[in-house]
Amino acid sequence: MTNNQIGIGIDATYYYTISWDGIDEYTEGSVTFTSPDERDAVQNIQHYLDYYKDRDAYLSNFAVEGDGYSKNLLTDELKNKLGR
Repeated sequence: MTNNQIGIGIDATYYYTISWDGIDEYTEGSVTFTSPDERDAVQNIQHYLDYYKDRDAYLSNFAVEGDGYSKNLLTDELKNKLGR
């Protein structure tokens, strides 16, 4: 199984979006990133939450997709683990 294969043996990409609110549409925003595996994604999520902390950033999306497979990974357990 390669790095980017999930437990069911398909190639997958992990997508996550870091967002922040603003006082209007000019100051709110988000950025979406990809990672080849879940461990890398979670480490990067923490990095980007720290990087954008002055904007009160939060994780607004976390999912895995590949070969007709898609799953939402944004759970309360993950949010608690990240402390956000």
